[in-house]
Order: sequence, then structure tokens, then C-alpha cells
Amino acid sequence: QALAQGGQAFASMISPAYSAEAALQDFNTSMAILHNAGLSGSDGATALKNAIAKLQVPTDAGRATLDALGIAVFNAQGQMLPFPAIMERVRQATAGMTQEARLNALSTIFQGDGLKAVLPILGQTGAQYDALRAKVTASGQAQGLAAAQTAGLNGAIGGLQSTLETVGLVIAGPFLGPLESIVRGI
Repeated sequence: QALAQGGQAFASMISPAYSAEAALQDFNTSMAILHNAGLSGSDGATALKNAIAKLQVPTDAGRATLDALGIAVFNAQGQMLPFPAIMERVRQATAGMTQEARLNALSTIFQGDGLKAVLPILGQTGAQYDALRAKVTASGQAQGLAAAQTAGLNGAIGGLQSTLETVGLVIAGPFLGPLESIVRGI
């Protein structure tokens, strides 16, 4: 189920103006951020999928809030902007707000489940996001999945699963040595 929901979230990030490889790198980075915040597997994928869905087809109140904040989600050709670019616009538009006003605006746009994904992502600075993105994609798995997409849906799903496992290893890496010592000491 986590894989299917991850695939739906990933597919939501792709637009004609946004390459599958870039979307995959952003998906993996977003999933790593969510994992670090305690939202992993299907919980993280579902929250991310819902956040993207609320950007693609906002409620009337969500659209009004996006408009009031001056946040564009689509370019002049009607293509969705890259997810990190949208998150940066949201970050900038809500930066001067009180905590209460910011949470009210974000809740109106992203609603409950989508908000669970957006808050940890917005908690990252651009430099932190870029550093994590570099770590996640350094393994070469993102490029492998982008290539696998041309081999059909099964190849893409297999590549996505492999990439998600790599993301887990990147996140768990700092804990593996101490964990191994504890287990060997038992």
C-alpha cells in the first residue's frame, strides 16, 4: 500500500514542464524529510499525495487563501510548478505571519492530512532541502528509476521501491553503527 501511495504522490509531481527525474528527486527528498519527522511509509506517502492534491485542486477557501497570499501553483501555460518551488513560495508568503495566522492559512490550503506533510517540509530551509536532496540522489537510484519509467510501469514500481529503500538507508545510516554495537552486546 505504501508503494502504491508513493507512486500516486510521485505521479502527481510530474508535469510536462517538469522532468520525471527532477520530480523523482523531489519526491525522494520530501519522503526523507517526512521520514525524519516520523511520517514514513504509507503515512508519509498519503500525506504528501494529499498536500499535492490540495495544490492541484484546492477547495474554494484554499484557492482564496493561495490568492490572498500571492502563491501561484501553475505557470502561465497552466503547468504545475516544481513542488520545491511551490513550497518556497508558501514559506516566503507565510514568513511574517504569527504562528496562529500561519497555521490557519496552511490548514485552509492543505487541510488535515496534507498539512502533516507540509509542516515538516516547510521546516527545512532551502539549503537544508538541497543538502538532503544531494544525499538522497547521490546513490544514483533516482536516475535509475527515471530510466526504469521508460521500461514500463512494473519497472518504474520496482525502481521506486528500490529508491525508497535507499532513502531509508540514507536516513538510518547514522544509527546503524550504534545499533549494531547494542545488538552484538546482547
